[in-house]
Amino acid sequence: MPLFTREHQIDMLLMYGEVRKNRREAKALYGQQYPDRAQPHDKYFPWLERHLKTERIEEERPFKYQVHHHLYEADHQRRLEFCNWFMVQQRPNLSRFILFSDESRFTNLGMFNKNNSRYWARENLFRQGAFQERFGVNVWMGVIGTRIVGPIFFENPLTADQYLQFLSNEIADFLENLPINEYFHIYYQQDGAPAHNARRVRDHLNQTFDDRWIGTYGPVRWRARSCDITPLDFFYWGRAELSIGDAEEAVYRTQPTDLPDLRDRITRAHLGDY
Repeated sequence: MPLFTREHQIDMLLMYGEVRKNRREAKALYGQQYPDRAQPHDKYFPWLERHLKTERIEEERPFKYQVHHHLYEADHQRRLEFCNWFMVQQRPNLSRFILFSDESRFTNLGMFNKNNSRYWARENLFRQGAFQERFGVNVWMGVIGTRIVGPIFFENPLTADQYLQFLSNEIADFLENLPINEYFHIYYQQDGAPAHNARRVRDHLNQTFDDRWIGTYGPVRWRARSCDITPLDFFYWGRAELSIGDAEEAVYRTQPTDLPDLRDRITRAHLGDY
């Protein structure tokens, strides 16, 4: 079957409608009107009508520029090295033993993690800003297997001391409640945020996880600009944002009234109470 341009297909549909959907008459009329064009089979006319009913005709439309991570020439090889490490581990279901972690900022005007996060929806969602006071909270979340760990809230930008205290308390409590067979096999993953790379933080991770942690300077090196590898960035943050609210509506269908209200919405969403 020859390929026809969109303009040609529109002309065919006009002819098809003009002859009350008689495919043979539509073919004859199209041949008379456009003898220099490639001629379709008469069965092409009803097929084209059915096809365009199910196909969304894409039109050019303006898009706002969006900022994405710039990838450097060496990134591909480094990311490939991490994936190869993952593949050669002699441990079935290794991904179930990796505690992936990340932080993101939620504000009363929306999630503030536009560089990494991707939201999941049937269409592009636009949110209009307003000249008003902004308040927000930093949220730590973890994913291990099919379990969600958190949320843990930080009122101010995360520092090394805050992060170390968090590892010594919340993460330590989480590890103590793990079954023995999981406790000695779990990996802890973190990205390259400055608070994560402090010497005292790395010493604590070495003492707690030995060689089973993944980070910028960890025994297993986490590659920068790899937000498509961790489930927090490529899936969870965007999905969480859409789930804070009715199941069919986005998180900020109504703006949070204050910080406690925002924290309550986040907690309820992560616990599945919506």
